[in-house]
Amino acid sequence: MTKEDYGKKLNENLQDLLLRIRRGAYHPKASRIVEIPKADGSLRPLAISCTEDKIVQAAAKRIIESIYEPLFTNDSHGFRPKRGCHTALIALRKALMNSTCGAVLEIDLKKFFNTIPHAHLEMMMRHKIKDEKFLYLLLKLLKAPTLDNDGKIVSNEIGSPQRSLPSDLCERLKTLSKSLSLDWRNSEYLCTKVKRKSL
Repeated sequence: MTKEDYGKKLNENLQDLLLRIRRGAYHPKASRIVEIPKADGSLRPLAISCTEDKIVQAAAKRIIESIYEPLFTNDSHGFRPKRGCHTALIALRKALMNSTCGAVLEIDLKKFFNTIPHAHLEMMMRHKIKDEKFLYLLLKLLKAPTLDNDGKIVSNEIGSPQRSLPSDLCERLKTLSKSLSLDWRNSEYLCTKVKRKSL
């Protein structure tokens, strides 16, 4: 169903969707996967969800933001409202101008979205999310199937395609764990180790 068709009976469709979510009868449809070339020659899988699933994801995202946003330190910029790469670079520049640390350490978790175990993500979510119905909905979205290039439905046993709600949640939890475990402004030991390796 297209967005226009869904909008013709919007209130009726939303009421039906809400009832299915409350009964546990809502099941996300298989997402179409589009592979985007990366600079290193590999491909980045992006999920294209149907209109109804996008509505559920948007609503769940607002709840997730209200749960996790207060936990982030001010130095965290990834996947946060009104923050991003540009605000991170501005903050980094200001911090380096006022620091004796002359090095920048970039860390990239290879194929993070593709390989994160669902059980591990569920364990992390349970630390803050106590509503079992909402957690059940998030797990449904996480395990939502995808369509391969031949149009066959593929079950999702590990990882999450990017641009889906689960990938957004994964990134928030990853950023949060780094934010809580490392305050880079006061990490003189880290700066010393990096300087030694660069000599």
